[in-house]
Amino acid sequence: MRFGKEATEENADDSTAARYQASRFIFVALSTLLFAAFAFQFWYHATRTSATVDEPVHILAGHRHWQCGDFGINPEHPPLLKLLAAAPLNSRNLIEPNWECGSKMTSKFDSFSFGNSFLADNGVDDIVIPTRLASAVMSLLLALFVFLAAREMFGRSEAVTALALLAFEPNLIAHGSIVTTDMVLTTTAFVAVYALYRFQKNQSWSRFLVVGLAFGLLLAAKHFGGNLHTDFVRAFNRRRIYFSSTGKPTLEAINQKHGFFRRIFSHRFNYSVGILWFSIPFDSDRNRGHSFSCRLYQRKRSSRNGRIFFRENC
Repeated sequence: MRFGKEATEENADDSTAARYQASRFIFVALSTLLFAAFAFQFWYHATRTSATVDEPVHILAGHRHWQCGDFGINPEHPPLLKLLAAAPLNSRNLIEPNWECGSKMTSKFDSFSFGNSFLADNGVDDIVIPTRLASAVMSLLLALFVFLAAREMFGRSEAVTALALLAFEPNLIAHGSIVTTDMVLTTTAFVAVYALYRFQKNQSWSRFLVVGLAFGLLLAAKHFGGNLHTDFVRAFNRRRIYFSSTGKPTLEAINQKHGFFRRIFSHRFNYSVGILWFSIPFDSDRNRGHSFSCRLYQRKRSSRNGRIFFRENC
């Protein structure tokens, strides 16, 4: 009887392990298939649709950002999406607009006019398709973080369901494969919320730095991201006070927690602005400054031509 009982338990363990392996294989296969379907739809949409009205100016602005650190063109949007989209153009010889890069403040009319000319002179598909595919990286990152957040918060089945809903959402597919700021704002906002959620679970310095980085990228994605800082922190405070306490919180406990989180918000905001300052110059006279992209371009031009390009302006 003992031998038979042990054999039955061993068979039960084997069947449980087999079911676990099968469910894990299905989970990995479905997740991979959904990611691949999402990426394929971006490629299909990016290569078969015409340029929207905002894309030429965003592409030209991103190219000028990389070229000489000129952030005076299209200043109504921060540079994150434009830098990412225009990165594939850095290694190409292109027909440039008829003014020296960084030599003047570019008006809104000129940015749209010369943006269209920039695409027409260099080939619309040759410019639009690679920049669209580069900007689609942010949409793929959104899918990845939605998947990771759903798995951490709820489980495997919920993560696959969330990924399936996202992978076949027409609005996300349409906006995720064009060079506009909508998806980069969506991605950075979600990543900021997810980072804040993980920081709430474990308030370590490493997670605090991740929160600051996420909110810095949110500021570099769109100016509206600055409005979300206070909303996120307000929601975070309320959750900590009213949902993490056992029993009814006292006024003293509320004041203590509000003071703590005000300090957290202050440090995180300063860190976020530092990241934004690193990505875009704040020079009101020339609209240029000590930006990362400008210094990077200087090194590239210096190694290529043996001289420093726009050193006095960057």
